[in-house]
Amino acid sequence: MFLRAARLVPAVALGVFVAWPLAAMAAGHLRLAAVGEVLGDPSLRGVFLTTVRLALVSTAAATVVGLLAAWSLDRHVFAGSRWLSAAVSVPFVMPAVVVATGVLAMMPGRGTVPVVWAHVVFNAAVVLHVVGPRWRLVPPEESEAAASLGAGPLARARHVTWPHLRESILSAAALVFVFCMTTYSVPIVLGDAGLRTVETEVFVQTVRLGRTDVAVALSAVQFAVVATALVLARRGRPSSLVGSAGRVR
Repeated sequence: MFLRAARLVPAVALGVFVAWPLAAMAAGHLRLAAVGEVLGDPSLRGVFLTTVRLALVSTAAATVVGLLAAWSLDRHVFAGSRWLSAAVSVPFVMPAVVVATGVLAMMPGRGTVPVVWAHVVFNAAVVLHVVGPRWRLVPPEESEAAASLGAGPLARARHVTWPHLRESILSAAALVFVFCMTTYSVPIVLGDAGLRTVETEVFVQTVRLGRTDVAVALSAVQFAVVATALVLARRGRPSSLVGSAGRVR
């Protein structure tokens, strides 16, 4: 009886500290008319398209850089590789404003490129620490056997390495996309006057214009986009991964 009651504690805690505030916010401010206004307004729709495009570009760039770091620091362990791995992780735990200011010092101006650069600086560590440990477990004998049969580097990466890493890469990319979609400080510090993202627009609508219903509607649509990305990443992992790994073995 006690164990059954104890199992309810996490559910009750989530309900009190997460579900209840969200439900109160939705009940007080979320209106379907406001969601329709957000989707029908060309300006607000452009904010979403800009945010999604920026998040996709940033995710692709951070994933590539993170995979290169994982290949160098986890797949090929050498003296000092753990220190370098820790150094890559430092920006992720630093205040976003500090890192964004550092990127700004390296750039001649503000705009999309500095924002993407900052996203890479922050999120390459996510890819490194999600994919790296899995990469260390990939048997080198499989790649060596494929090479002995005449497979080139690209063929080995596609047919040997990718099946092992697919799940972790998709998970890391989904996390990075969420972080890039929901960033606030980076576009505030590094974006120019024409760069409007969902997070900055929520601030403007709430604080400056007092339109809380529009801000909540923006957040709801943003949540739908992020949730869709997470679901697609999850659905893209299991079955094909098992099938590919089985063929490799």
